[in-house]
Parts: sequence; structure tokens; C-alpha cells
Amino acid sequence: MKELQLLAIATFFSLLVGGGIFLVVEGDNLPGIGSNYSPGFKVLDAGAVGPTDVLTQRKNYVFREEDDYLAFWELLHGNEVGALRPPLVSFARNHVIAVVAGVQSSAGYDIAIQDIIESTDERIVEVLVSVPGEKCLVATVQTNPYEVVVVKKTDKPLRAVETIEVEEC
Repeated sequence: MKELQLLAIATFFSLLVGGGIFLVVEGDNLPGIGSNYSPGFKVLDAGAVGPTDVLTQRKNYVFREEDDYLAFWELLHGNEVGALRPPLVSFARNHVIAVVAGVQSSAGYDIAIQDIIESTDERIVEVLVSVPGEKCLVATVQTNPYEVVVVKKTDKPLRAVETIEVEEC
């Protein structure tokens, strides 16, 4: 019985020391004063063929209130009975960010949020716009790529950094 108690105590201290070492090693990766970190985000919706009659220009959006988010969602998907329902978002804790590529004359275009980085002064949204190369054979159809993500709420100003990447076929 005494051996079982000693084994339990040794296991407890092993876990305690192991957890302490983990925190010390991982501590450099935790957000702190003056450091940059990525708050992470979740993709709510993305598509290559967004609406071509509205949202026609390349633009970034941030939604801090549910009504604005729902109105934007309706522009993307309509409000018909079979329309895609908007995912629920807690605006007490989150913001929604959307990027729209604008109407393109062919397939092969894409837009995505690559990363969101937070510094002490601002939140930087890294946007990647992909365009087809000159030698790509793409369908001649109007497209309007977009992506909608949810991210933890912040009062910091947002700044978009856009990278254009030519996809060679």
C-alpha cells in the first residue's frame, strides 16, 4: 500500500515538473507586451463564384455588429428559402472579416486571408490574391472570389497587406 502511495506521489511530481518545463519552453511563443502573434481565425465561407451583380470591386470588410454581417451575407447568398444560412457569430467576442476579389472576366482567380497578425499597435490582415498566368487555359466566365472569416474581437485598427501571386499553369 505504501508503495502505491509513493508511486502516486512520484507520478504527481513528474507531471508537475513536466508541465513546468513545457510552460518554460513554450513561454517564448505566448503573446506578450511588444510581441507579434497570430490570434487565429476560422473560415466561415469561401467561394470562387460570388455575386457578379453586387460587390463588384476588390474590397476588404470588417463587421463588428451582427446586422451588418447578416446584410453582407444576404448580398453573397441571397435570402431565398434554399439560401445558405449564415453561421452564428458571437459579436460580443468576435469580429467577421471578409475579402472580395471583385468581378473577374474568367475563372482561375482566388482570394484568401493567409494570416492575421496582431502587434501592440494594430492587427494586420495578410491577404493573398491569386491570378491565372498568361498561358493558363481558364473558362471564360465571370467570377467573384471571396472569403469570410471570424476572428477574436479587438479595438486595434486593422491594416490589410495584400500579396498578388500569379499561378502558372
